Amino acid sequence: MVMPPIHPLSSSGMRLEVTSDAVEYQKLTAEFLGRDPLRHTVLLTILDNMVSGVSVYPGRFVSVHEGACVIGAASWTESHGVMLSELPDSAVEAVADVFAETGVPVPDVEGVEDHVLAFAERWTSGRESRFELDYRTRLFRLGEPVIPSVPGHARRAVEANEPVRDFARYTLDSRFRQ
Repeated sequence: MVMPPIHPLSSSGMRLEVTSDAVEYQKLTAEFLGRDPLRHTVLLTILDNMVSGVSVYPGRFVSVHEGACVIGAASWTESHGVMLSELPDSAVEAVADVFAETGVPVPDVEGVEDHVLAFAERWTSGRESRFELDYRTRLFRLGEPVIPSVPGHARRAVEANEPVRDFARYTLDSRFRQ
């Protein structure tokens, strides 16, 4: 499928750019996402894992621009659904429309609650679907982070890791069933 690369947002001067290339998206949004790595930690981690080859699943990425500056970002991956970074309020519905145009399934959306709700309302309008707020999270700011010096690096799981993977799935599944 050929995706439309640029979507102007009427008279606002903003535009959306769409790509399925994680490397291109990482380069394009690095400065924006890097300004607040704590707030964007999940999106940055997903992106880093895709670029490094640790995770290999399809993705669609949207960047919001005003002039030459990136002022917002959103991603969809098969394993994480939609992740909304900091976005201008006026861009949230347009981001939902762009993901709808790409045809990706959206089982869940994560981000600032107001934006998640606006995205979900736009996504479900005109469709035979509904949404519900499933859970809320909080972001705590820590002092200076200390990056531990440990051997090794992130890698794809192998067959020997299946018991650990199964335990993690069971733990996460039971946590969200409560």
